[in-house]
Amino acid sequence: MSLTGRASLTATENDLSFIKLGIQNMKLMNKWNTAICFLMFTACTIPSITTATPLPAVFNNNNPAVYEVINHVIGSSYTDNSELESIYTTDDDYWSDLSWWEITSTSAGYRNALGIVNASGYQTISDRVNGFEIFSETTFSGSFSNTGIFEFALSVNNEGARYYSNPLHNTYDNQLDHMLTFSLGAFNYGGHSYKNGYLLAWEDLLIGKSDHDYNDTTFLVDASPSPVPEPGAMLLFGAGLAGFAGLRFRKMKK
Repeated sequence: MSLTGRASLTATENDLSFIKLGIQNMKLMNKWNTAICFLMFTACTIPSITTATPLPAVFNNNNPAVYEVINHVIGSSYTDNSELESIYTTDDDYWSDLSWWEITSTSAGYRNALGIVNASGYQTISDRVNGFEIFSETTFSGSFSNTGIFEFALSVNNEGARYYSNPLHNTYDNQLDHMLTFSLGAFNYGGHSYKNGYLLAWEDLLIGKSDHDYNDTTFLVDASPSPVPEPGAMLLFGAGLAGFAGLRFRKMKK
C-alpha cells in the first residue's frame, strides 16, 4: 500500500473513532439530561406549556363505566363515555386548594389509593380499595387542607407503581396519561357541598396492557387546577419526587 493510501486509511479510522466517541458522548449527555429533568420534576419543557391531551380514542365502557359513575354522582343521563367530551378537562397536571376527597368507584383487582406530591414529598390521602362497584355516598371520604401546588398520584399497591396527574412524570410507563379529569362544577354529594368538583378517573395498568376504561379507581375531589409551577417551585417538587425515586431504587435492590 502506498503512503498516500495508508494516510487515507489512517484518516478514515480516525474519523470513525471520532464519530463513535461523539455518539457515546451524546448518549451519555442524553442520560444525564433525562436524570436531571426527572429530578427537577419537569421534562425540560417551557413552563407555560401544558401537557393537555384529547379524550382517548379508545375509552371503553366496562362496568362500572365512568359515565355511569358521573350519572350516579350528579344525576346526569349520559349513555356512553364518548359523550363526556364536553366536561373533559385537559389542563389537569397541577392542582391547588384541595379541601375534600371521596372514592366513588372501583373496578380493579389491585388495591389503589389517591395521594398527592408536593415539595414535602408524597402523601397518601385516601383509603386503599379494590373490587367492582360504585360506592355509596361517604363510604370512603374525608377532608383535606392544602393550598399549595401539588400533583395527584395513584398508588398501585400490588405493582408498587405510582402514576401522576402530569403524564411527563409517568416514567414508569413512557410518560403516558393515566388520569382523565371531568369537571362537574358545584353540586352536593355525600354531605359535602362541592364548589369545584372534579372526577379523577384512573387507569392502573400499563397503557399497552390495559383495557382502556379508566375506571380502575375514580375519585371526587374539591380542588382547583393550577398553572404550571415556576421553575423555582419545580425544584422543590423535584426534591419530593427524588426522595420517592431513591426509596424505590433501594427497595428494588433488596
